[in-house]
Amino acid sequence: MSKVRHVLGISGGKDSAALAIYVKTKYPTIDLEFYTCDTGKELDETYQLVKNLEIYLGIKIELLQGAQNSSEDPFDHFLKIYGGFLPSSNARWCTKKLKLDPFENYVGTDPVISYVGIRGDEEREGYISTKKNIQSIFPFRKNIWSLDVVTKLLANQNMEQLLEMTKNLDFGKNQEKVFQTIARKLDANFTLDQKLNILLDANVKAFNHLVFDFLKTTDYPLATETAFPLLDNDEVLVRADIFKILE
Repeated sequence: MSKVRHVLGISGGKDSAALAIYVKTKYPTIDLEFYTCDTGKELDETYQLVKNLEIYLGIKIELLQGAQNSSEDPFDHFLKIYGGFLPSSNARWCTKKLKLDPFENYVGTDPVISYVGIRGDEEREGYISTKKNIQSIFPFRKNIWSLDVVTKLLANQNMEQLLEMTKNLDFGKNQEKVFQTIARKLDANFTLDQKLNILLDANVKAFNHLVFDFLKTTDYPLATETAFPLLDNDEVLVRADIFKILE
């Protein structure tokens, strides 16, 4: 199997810039690749930010573009294809064609961990790849795992397996509460979010190790890794923290 690639996209916004600094400096052992998707309509400030990050972190940021064989810039190329219809919340062709497709072409079929800069005070998953070889991680959030991972992990049919795995983990004074929570079936009165939040509140680091152990039984990219530095991170970064990182 191919070596797992760790990639981080720079969007031009504050959150992704802060994430690049945060992961690169806090987890220097991660062999990170950086990329940015150029729509052809980026602000001068975005290109300057990319250059500044390259200098500050001593890295190379790959410039990805859609419609590479076109004589027009990517945005104009697809605007013409879509009959002059500008992208909207109902027709997000800009994100798909100019951001997601170039990224998916860049990583190909390699197993990939994609680091996403969604803050701990945001309630969203973002527009992320659903390809099986790409696993998204959210380092700023209390729950670093994507919804698909959590849904699979806490499915009722995995209850016995998780209870067995939990015996080898230390949730401290909350060990019994964690056993009871895992043993309780999801239903209309006990939702996925409720179950997840109880386990996170019990002990974030122990929960992360539980997820990592479970992933070993799946075909997610992290299944082949022997270790993952973010397992012992229980920081939650919100808007104020992002500004501190960027100072």
